[in-house]
Amino acid sequence: MNEIKSILLVGAGAVGSSVAHKLHDKNPGTVHVLAGGERAQRYRDQGLVINEQRYDLPIMEPAANSAASEAVDLILVAVKQYHLTAAIEDMRHYVGKNTVILSLMNGITSESELGEAFGQEKILYGLVIGIDGNRTGNQVRFTSAGTIVFGEAQNCEWSDRVAKIAQLFDAAGVIYSVPDDMLHALWYKFMINVGINQVSGVL
Repeated sequence: MNEIKSILLVGAGAVGSSVAHKLHDKNPGTVHVLAGGERAQRYRDQGLVINEQRYDLPIMEPAANSAASEAVDLILVAVKQYHLTAAIEDMRHYVGKNTVILSLMNGITSESELGEAFGQEKILYGLVIGIDGNRTGNQVRFTSAGTIVFGEAQNCEWSDRVAKIAQLFDAAGVIYSVPDDMLHALWYKFMINVGINQVSGVL
């Protein structure tokens, strides 16, 4: 995998924005947001406001609205689970032979769904822990961006694409971890969500 020069953000909520703004600050113009219709126009008119700072990230329209093939190097998927099916169709146009797709979603099924659509060889496993962000309209606020945990299923030795993304995150100051056993990390986060989130919500 060559140097990552083009990044598509699918889902500009708290998780996606917390990563995208750091990548943009390091290399302006490399991060694009997938958006169409009213939402795309709102981002163009009002920008994406992250911790009170406005970002005017370039917009890429969903596949059905775009005229030419524009494969990107890295796609960060940070939508809610119930939006994933639509997101897969919207992003098809931007997945090329060498595109890597990193899911930052909760749960344990997004990687397999993305793999079924684009080929499992394009997919890296991922999750985010420790973020306290929330989104209202086009405004995102957080005090902690948390840690991105990502990698191949097993990472005793890093693959080239894991190393390239780690290099990208290092340069931008994105906090991350690459565990030896990524599948264990996914199930650990799932158990936390299932066992603790309800109590946290009540309290």
